[in-house]
Amino acid sequence: MELFISTPKGSVSLADPVAGLPLPQGPDGDAPLLHYGPYLQALSRFFLEDRRRRLLQVLKAFTGKTILPDEIRRAFLVSEKHGALYQVARLGVELNGCRCSFAVNVATTDDQKAFLQAELALLKNLHSQFSLPYLPRPFLRGVARYASPSGESRMLELFLTEWFEGFCEFHLSRHPLESSGLRIVVWDHDGGEPFLSAEQETTLYRRTAAILTAYFDTRSFAQIYPWHHAAGDFIVNRRSGDLEVRLITARGYRPLGDSPESDGAVVIAALHFFLNMSLRLRLDRLDGTGELAWAGSRCLTGIVDGFADAWETKRCDEPTLPSADHLLDLLGQFSGDDWMSFGQLVLEDGMVERDETEYLARHLPSHLEELSGLLRSLSK
Repeated sequence: MELFISTPKGSVSLADPVAGLPLPQGPDGDAPLLHYGPYLQALSRFFLEDRRRRLLQVLKAFTGKTILPDEIRRAFLVSEKHGALYQVARLGVELNGCRCSFAVNVATTDDQKAFLQAELALLKNLHSQFSLPYLPRPFLRGVARYASPSGESRMLELFLTEWFEGFCEFHLSRHPLESSGLRIVVWDHDGGEPFLSAEQETTLYRRTAAILTAYFDTRSFAQIYPWHHAAGDFIVNRRSGDLEVRLITARGYRPLGDSPESDGAVVIAALHFFLNMSLRLRLDRLDGTGELAWAGSRCLTGIVDGFADAWETKRCDEPTLPSADHLLDLLGQFSGDDWMSFGQLVLEDGMVERDETEYLARHLPSHLEELSGLLRSLSK
């Protein structure tokens, strides 16, 4: 199996002295120190031992048919990302006329391992409940033995999911030819224009909002939460000529806030969900890792349309649900005081990190004004 390390300038083959370099330890720096060589070799052994049993098992789950060892033309591992929760590698396998890609999520600390188990179970449940293509399919969980350069042994827990081939992160960024406002840049190294057009941005927000709405449970009011643009949770593929969006993970699934047990509970829960989503979709970090950043108001049209699209799809299976037009009309009729009271409640219920909440609180009045103005214009 070929081993590589992803760098801003492309993938580098694993060899000395690169193999001896340490992996980033995450923002807190409390994860065990791993080195690229032993790390990738541990993952490779996991898939290749016992006559490639695990590799063949994953390929069968992905393709739906039994794959023989001599059908594998090439297999490679690339160390891709290093986050607060996991180290992420990409497993690529080339078969006769087919290429399969998997994300290998690796946990090293006890907290990471507990989170890994919970995330794997949640992905399985969401696929079973909704049968939607927007989250990666989980395939395999296991343990790889890591041997440090000093000879110390450590167990790495991992699980494999589908890798969305051709999809890339996107973030708010400053356009070199524009003096005001932020634009969306796609981290695609294909040599094309990195920034999306205004029309593409609207489509991106529409499809992102539709994905989140599609996974909203209209009975329990549970939703995928938290998620964050700055973490690269949403990814986009624009190579087919049309924007496709996916969500790479689900860290949690629960209701936000308390909904009253009444006939109008679904209305309140839906409006709460929509308003929190509209706030959070505007939040990012500049270029993914910089200061907190805020998308311009033109994204709101896409967010409203995406919510309405997915909500109306839900009504096909649940005709008793209120229409999207009805929900948005109700919001449009809110007074200024109603908007602010509801917005502050939503902001408190959706708090993830305090510095983000303070940042959102500063933007809340203008956000509510822009959103209410849009909804009023749509109801005319």
